[in-house]
Amino acid sequence: MERTINTKFFTFSQNNSGGSFYRNDMVREFVVVEAQNAKEANSKFDEISYNYSDSCPCCGSRWYEVDEDEGSDKPMGYGEPFTNFYADKKWHRGYTIVVYYYDGTKRFFNADGDESGGDSE
Repeated sequence: MERTINTKFFTFSQNNSGGSFYRNDMVREFVVVEAQNAKEANSKFDEISYNYSDSCPCCGSRWYEVDEDEGSDKPMGYGEPFTNFYADKKWHRGYTIVVYYYDGTKRFFNADGDESGGDSE
């Protein structure tokens, strides 16, 4: 008997809270979590971002939960594939993305959607 699990990609974009971004082996400017639903994605993300979730009075929270309607078939940023998203948004050129796949794989990508090399596990 074959078992199929349907998943979606949920994107958490980091707010520049306090004037800086966290960028390390756990989080980047965008963190994408593959999950069965938004509840599962938010739960997984809470574990990933636990030490990187501060806020400031003027900028607000660093991260926000995702809703069910935000799931997509591939990793996206602001509703567009990352490869399209960066084509005309030069202010995002230095940003990177970390994707947590459902199978436990974690991969890092640069602002053009290309895998960034040595950072992946």
